[in-house]
Amino acid sequence: MKSINYSLWIFLTVIAFGTMAADDITDETGFQSFGDNYFESNLLFGIESQESISLIYGIADPMIHKDAFKSDISRTGSFELRFNKSVISDMISDTTSLKEYSSHYLALGNMSTVFYDDKIDDNLEVSSWKFSIGDDEGYGYALGENSNIFLYNGSTMHWSKPDFKDAPLAEEVLEKIKVYDDDIRFGREFEAGLIIQPFEFLSVNTAYTRTTVYPRTMFWYMSGSDLLQFMGEVLVDKINDKIFKKFPYAGPITHFILRNAYSYGFSKLREKQMHFPFGPDTAPLIYDQYRIGLTFHF
Repeated sequence: MKSINYSLWIFLTVIAFGTMAADDITDETGFQSFGDNYFESNLLFGIESQESISLIYGIADPMIHKDAFKSDISRTGSFELRFNKSVISDMISDTTSLKEYSSHYLALGNMSTVFYDDKIDDNLEVSSWKFSIGDDEGYGYALGENSNIFLYNGSTMHWSKPDFKDAPLAEEVLEKIKVYDDDIRFGREFEAGLIIQPFEFLSVNTAYTRTTVYPRTMFWYMSGSDLLQFMGEVLVDKINDKIFKKFPYAGPITHFILRNAYSYGFSKLREKQMHFPFGPDTAPLIYDQYRIGLTFHF
């Protein structure tokens, strides 16, 4: 299994570094590359931003890698409240039909079987409160004067407090749970989502989210793993820039596929070794979620 993980990591890295010889994006077509626009839009300098509130419901499948933890955990429901600050800007200077989307948010959420009762006898139950700081970035298309559709990739850092309910398990299993249970834990999250905004004041969101909770924080291992992932993300964005230059209207779709495939691939590598490829083989607690929500814009 470890050889498969390393092969996947090498494959992702080769794809990313294969773009290092790519030509820089020019302004010949009026195209503004994501890399050029990113810091301006993220820092909200000189660009009008919009505030909004999101209410999100999800169904989550908690799991710990089977090599580390063989017991099943019951499916849970989740609610999340987000406070967003978003920027929508034109990607091509001579048309308003192709859009760039960037959003930053604070969120408070709760996961519990109270919100989705799928209890199976002898399965563990876990609930959790979570505070998050995150951002979404992506591209989309204008559907009308005040309506849009966006495809995005999101990333989040969060602090949560998992609480495992008692279950008739062996003592050694209960000992393993203690490293995740009943204390504040740091974690990361990535999200692949679709936003449909039919009206200026309202949008509908749907997304797949993978939430990772670390049993403990190992700063240097985590920093090394995050640096490798970030390097790959920058290079994947170079591929997207080249696609946007040649096929602008295919760009939002290819960006959505490539960025989220890369994020998901890296998260799979971390299922058994939370700070892959560094540190011990410590498995994190993971929630795979499918979400739907409403966002109210002001």
